[in-house]
Amino acid sequence: KNFDWSERKWNIGDIDLTYEIFELTALRGSFYFLNYLNGYIDPNSRFAMCCRLLPDIGRLCRHAGGIWTVPDETGSIGVVTINLPRPTDD
Repeated sequence: KNFDWSERKWNIGDIDLTYEIFELTALRGSFYFLNYLNGYIDPNSRFAMCCRLLPDIGRLCRHAGGIWTVPDETGSIGVVTINLPRPTDD
């Protein structure tokens, strides 16, 4: 069933959260929400990439030299992510 945006609204005080989500999506591009309701992803994970790539943060920090270099040292072969709204900004 498709989600009915007109029927359901999320409001926080005077803020219509549905409107804010669409405005931010138009500005920054689409979001990826990771669903933790499964048996193989730990909800305490800091990173989850490619839906099923779950790097061991401890090993990466020792290898890469710190928490701030972790994203540059991870990835998987044959997986490419393209944010299509982003190239249209140029």
